[in-house]
Amino acid sequence: MIDTLNLRLEKSFSQSDLNDLRNRLDDPGEHFPQDGYFITGRLKNLSITAGITGLSIKKGSLAKYFLNDNIQTLTRSTLEQAINQLSEELELSLNQAKITRVDIGCNFLMKFKPESYLHCLLECPSYKRKPYDHGVYFGHGTKTKVFYDKIEDCKVNKVEVPVICKGRNLLRYEFRLLGRIADFFQVDEFTAKDLYQEANYMKMIDEYHRQYENIVKKKTLSPDIPENLTVKSFKDYLFNLAVYELGSERAYQEYNFFKKNKKFKQAADASRAKKEIKKVFSGDKMKDSELIEELNQKIKALKFNYR
Repeated sequence: MIDTLNLRLEKSFSQSDLNDLRNRLDDPGEHFPQDGYFITGRLKNLSITAGITGLSIKKGSLAKYFLNDNIQTLTRSTLEQAINQLSEELELSLNQAKITRVDIGCNFLMKFKPESYLHCLLECPSYKRKPYDHGVYFGHGTKTKVFYDKIEDCKVNKVEVPVICKGRNLLRYEFRLLGRIADFFQVDEFTAKDLYQEANYMKMIDEYHRQYENIVKKKTLSPDIPENLTVKSFKDYLFNLAVYELGSERAYQEYNFFKKNKKFKQAADASRAKKEIKKVFSGDKMKDSELIEELNQKIKALKFNYR
């Protein structure tokens, strides 16, 4: 479930320490700004920066570093193994490093093309929705939710797709905490070793599920159709269908236009008209689409497989 993990280790490094560290990195570099000295480099796909006050690890998936591909993510146990391996390669203990970003993600094998599911994810209160070429993004401050076609993402980024995944419909959902990690866990400080503690790891997955639940999904109309239609029941059915096809936003726009321009005979008529629109989108007439029901089941199943 864990993909990207940005870390900041606060530690005093001497010039000799930094030179030794630089020798352990790929593509090492030295930098001499006016206010000091720092080094940069990589370990596989991870970007490393270190100066006299500490070390930062950014711009790279910890899962890819440890598992050697761009599809899998880290479980609670492999997360601990990945941090230990990284510590060994750097010859530094990263267990006390502060987490500055964490991405929780999973790939879901779906029946249909991922694009079909993206159109069903409509909005999220207080989040800004932004579609892009092969995905959709919901952002609010330091919290981000992203859904995208994982195979297309690999192609765009020129990443080799594992043979077992080629030709499959892989929908990726990620929840990203881009800062204020300690605040999320309601502690003063949150470190790498804290994340792979069972209670904290479970809390992250619970939040992953909760954030998905908060998204408004497209529903399908399921109106009651009487066996013996009357003119009235047939008109009601057509009204429900027309309002549904318009969508709630457009339906209320039309209603507000008529109300503003005083087209209703009486105030009571305007009130009843609004109630009729609301009834179309109420729970008794609407149900999750087949696509959303499939995705709901897959994401809910993660809660039963924390480790």
